[in-house]
Amino acid sequence: MRKKVSPNPAPLIKGVSVVIKQMRKEQKKSQQHLANQTGLSRWGINKIENQINDIQLSSIVLISEALGITPIELLQRAKKKGR
Repeated sequence: MRKKVSPNPAPLIKGVSVVIKQMRKEQKKSQQHLANQTGLSRWGINKIENQINDIQLSSIVLISEALGITPIELLQRAKKKGR
């Protein structure tokens, strides 16, 4: 039997935002520093952290690498935070 897909991705999106912000602060990186590392804008990082925009898969890859984890690890942590 197939598992039903949740129609509401909001908890995972919230979790991704929380994990990114938390890890960035733990590593004492500013939004600008993370933006410089990823090629994203500081405003783009801000929008992701504050859940203003949905995050693109390419951004998850860039940000996770800049934070020193894999995209899978970021999503696993986000799933736990988004519950």
